[in-house]
Amino acid sequence: MLVGLALATVKAAAFTAWAIFIHATWRFVWGHETPDRLGQSTFGRGMHILTQHEHFTAGAIVAIVAVVVAAVMFFLIYRGKRWPYLVVAVGSLAAIVPAWIVRSQVWDTERAMSRSTAWAARSPYVMIATVIALAITIYFAVLAIAATVAWLTSRRDDA
Repeated sequence: MLVGLALATVKAAAFTAWAIFIHATWRFVWGHETPDRLGQSTFGRGMHILTQHEHFTAGAIVAIVAVVVAAVMFFLIYRGKRWPYLVVAVGSLAAIVPAWIVRSQVWDTERAMSRSTAWAARSPYVMIATVIALAITIYFAVLAIAATVAWLTSRRDDA
């Protein structure tokens, strides 16, 4: 359980730091006008484009707060407290929502850019976003289940 929480915290912190760096340094241009487009994978280009979304800054702030809270919960669990397990379980379930919001933003962007629902349905960006959202859902659901089991089975005298 602690390893899962630690991995999620480190990955979220690294991804958020990378996204903030890209947001601050990448010059976004639509279409094939981006000078470094040929050097980017579909995943890399999609992640670059997502960092230019209008709600990116708010999402980055929420991610930073979530990383800090997760680190505090890790420390409290390590110190033998019981109640942080419940916070981790609820927080893990809440962490699933942003992945699907981002996936819907990718879908909306692809549909708007192509003006075709059929294209959006087979877009590589939508496919990658769906796979990532599913992986995040599975990871955090397992973490929530582990935290709930740990909360239910931990000793009750953690004052």
